[in-house]
Amino acid sequence: MLTCIMTLGILYSFVPFAGGLPGAALLIGCAGLTNGMLTVLAFTVMQQQAPPHLLGRLLGIFLFASLGLYPLSVALVGVVSSHVGPVILFPISGAMMLGAAAFGWLQRDIRKL
Repeated sequence: MLTCIMTLGILYSFVPFAGGLPGAALLIGCAGLTNGMLTVLAFTVMQQQAPPHLLGRLLGIFLFASLGLYPLSVALVGVVSSHVGPVILFPISGAMMLGAAAFGWLQRDIRKL
């Protein structure tokens, strides 16, 4: 899973520097495939590791985090993008993902997943 997060961070970081629409579309397409794999892996690990009596609650939290917060994050990025431009947001989001993956690598329990 951490490898997928690192891959996403790298792909998103290079989108503004991909040489136009075809390169950006290729990177975003690869990121979409990687994100799909990451989603399946994350939900599978969550279902395998969670106690059976908490599966419904954990699924609710996962879905809220991924779908429920989406409108808020899009609005926030829209406001920030209108002030600083979208070019800088891609490397920043990629760096944040790489930072999250690096933090995960430092946690023994997460590395074992």
